[in-house]
Amino acid sequence: MPSTPAPQNTASPGAPTPAGGTVRHFIITRFNLRGMEDTPSSAKMIDAAYLGQRLELFERFCLPTVRSQTEQDFKWLVLFADETPQAVKARVATYAADWPNLVPVYLPRGSSSVGPLVVAPYLDESPQI
Repeated sequence: MPSTPAPQNTASPGAPTPAGGTVRHFIITRFNLRGMEDTPSSAKMIDAAYLGQRLELFERFCLPTVRSQTEQDFKWLVLFADETPQAVKARVATYAADWPNLVPVYLPRGSSSVGPLVVAPYLDESPQI
């Protein structure tokens, strides 16, 4: 009896996909999440001047680098504090509208174990490894 070939991994042509289905790729970037405690570094995370500098670096280095990846079979989940100023949220929304791989995720203070939390909406019921 001939063996059935493994399904193909679209992210790495020729590489087998684990039994049970497709491989989903995520890039998770913590942009300005805040902890529960009021510390100077936590307050800085929503400061307009700080966020302006951070967005400049993001636009100059991160966004073009990730966007120019040859393989586009991934979601880039960029995590923001839900307290992020509206002007920054609007700017980020333009990135996401222009490129659907970028998904801004706004989380409340003190969110922990954010990986499973933000990835879950993109998973189906198949076993995850």
